Amino acid sequence: MDPQPDSRLKILGRGLVGRCAVCGENHRSRSLWRSADRCPRCEFPFERREGQFVGAVGINTIVTFFLLLVVLVGGAIISWPDIAVIPVISLMLAVAILVPFLLLPFSHTIWNAIDLMMDPLKPGEAPGLDS
Repeated sequence: MDPQPDSRLKILGRGLVGRCAVCGENHRSRSLWRSADRCPRCEFPFERREGQFVGAVGINTIVTFFLLLVVLVGGAIISWPDIAVIPVISLMLAVAILVPFLLLPFSHTIWNAIDLMMDPLKPGEAPGLDS
């Protein structure tokens, strides 16, 4: 009898904190910007199909643009009526440079979780769980 599959919330939660969406293993990356090909625990392939990283890039872009909008609107509201243009632009530049790099490993795990929710795990796709 197959074990009960994890809930969508649990799968997404694992992705949000940078863990493997299948088993929750914490060592998904070799370093901050170098990802392993498979989970060391369940052997789930992090790129299930060719070009899957595009979804992670999309998540990274959406979050970065959202944060840029928050900084722009927040800076305008806080410094209204004399908008502090230089500080707001400086903060936006910092967000535009730092956030994509810091978010990179998390955008991959988040996209893996979303992909796993849309296309559930198939038999043999995580051989480390079969034993």
